[in-house]
Amino acid sequence: MINISNLKNEKDLEAIAEAYSNYYANSVLEEKWTPESAKKMFYYFYDKAPDLLFVAYDNDMVLV
Repeated sequence: MINISNLKNEKDLEAIAEAYSNYYANSVLEEKWTPESAKKMFYYFYDKAPDLLFVAYDNDMVLV
């Protein structure tokens, strides 16, 4: 079952960062993200306001 919730595991940010950087690497927006730079951005926002980060999960697996 798919549900939206706050981040359940900080390691999920790595999967999200990987998908984010792959999306922008293949986009026409000319933004250049690496998995590492995306991970730093997500950790920054997570550290500042963890209750504002929502993630889609399917049976406890993060959906990216």
